[in-house]
Amino acid sequence: MQRSRRVGWVLVMMVAALLLAACGPNLALLDSPHDLYITGIALTGAQSGWAIGLQPAHSQPVVLRETNGAWQRAPDPPPTQEGDALKAIAVTGPTLWVAGARSDATHGDATQESGFIFARGADGVWHRQQFGVPINGIEFTSAQEGWAIGDGGVLYHFLNGTWTQYPTSMPSDLYAIAARAPNDVWVVGALGMFLHYDGTAWRMPTHFTHTNFYGLALSANDGWAVGDDGTTVRLSNSGLWYELTTPMNVTGRAVAITNGTVWIVGDHGSAFTYATDTQQWQHLPPPADAQFNTIAVAPDGAVWAGGNLSQTSIFDYTGGAWRAVPVALGS
Repeated sequence: MQRSRRVGWVLVMMVAALLLAACGPNLALLDSPHDLYITGIALTGAQSGWAIGLQPAHSQPVVLRETNGAWQRAPDPPPTQEGDALKAIAVTGPTLWVAGARSDATHGDATQESGFIFARGADGVWHRQQFGVPINGIEFTSAQEGWAIGDGGVLYHFLNGTWTQYPTSMPSDLYAIAARAPNDVWVVGALGMFLHYDGTAWRMPTHFTHTNFYGLALSANDGWAVGDDGTTVRLSNSGLWYELTTPMNVTGRAVAITNGTVWIVGDHGSAFTYATDTQQWQHLPPPADAQFNTIAVAPDGAVWAGGNLSQTSIFDYTGGAWRAVPVALGS
C-alpha cells in the first residue's frame, strides 16, 4: 500500500511539473503539493473579478471568481483539456477571455505544442479556438479589437470576431502586452524584446537590453516594464524606454499603475510601490516568502496580487499590509 501511494504521488508531481513547464516563465516552482498558483487576475468592479491558475494536486487549471470580495472556484469554468495551462485573462464588456498553452502531459512530453483562447459571452457558453503556439498574453482595446501574443514572436489580431495572425519575423517569445488606445499598444518579451503598434504597423525600438521582461503596464502618461534580476524600465514622454535604479533585486513578474502610484511584485514576495510625485520607493513586506506572479488594481483602488504562499494564493493590500485571502475551492 505504501509503495502504491508513493507511485501515485510521483505521478501527480510529474504531471504537475509538465503543467508548470507549459505555464512558462511567469510561474515559479512548487512549494507544496496542496498549492494553488495564480497566474492572472482581471478585476471588473470594486468587489468583483476573475483569476486563473493551477491546482497541481489535481493536475488541472483553475478559474476563480470574486463576488463581494470573496474568492471561490467559478461554477462554470471553461472546458479545459488535460495538458492545458492558463496564462492570461481579460474581460471586455460581457465577454471573459482566457488564454494559455497546451502540452502533451499525458505522454510525458513537456514540449509546448500549441495554444488556445477561450471566450465566454453573455450567454455563458465557452468557445475555444486553437493556435499554433502557446498564448502568453491578451489585450483588448475595445470589444471588437484586441491582440494576443505568444512564443516565437507570434502576434494575433482580433477584429470583429475573427483572430488573424499578424506577419512578423521576430524570434523572441513575447510575454506581456498593454494598450493605451488602438493606435498605442506595447509588447515586451524575451531578450529585451520591445514592440510598439501605432495603429498601422508593429515596430521594434532600438534594442537597448537583452533582459527578459515579464510584466508591463501603461497609463495615460506613463509606462513601466519589469523583468529578470529586478530590471525595471520606464517609458519617457519621447517614447523611449530607459532603465531605472530600484530596490528590486529579484525578478519582477508584474506591474500596475494607478493614481500616480506604481506597484511592482515578483519573486520571493518582493513588492514595492513608487510614488511618481515624490519619486519615493516603499517596500511592502509580504506575509512570508510568498511568490507574486500577477497584480491588479480595482476601480475603487483596492490592490489584489496573485501567487502562492503555502495554501494561500490571493492577497490584497489593506491598511498598509498584505492580507492573505482564503479561496473556496470546494470539492
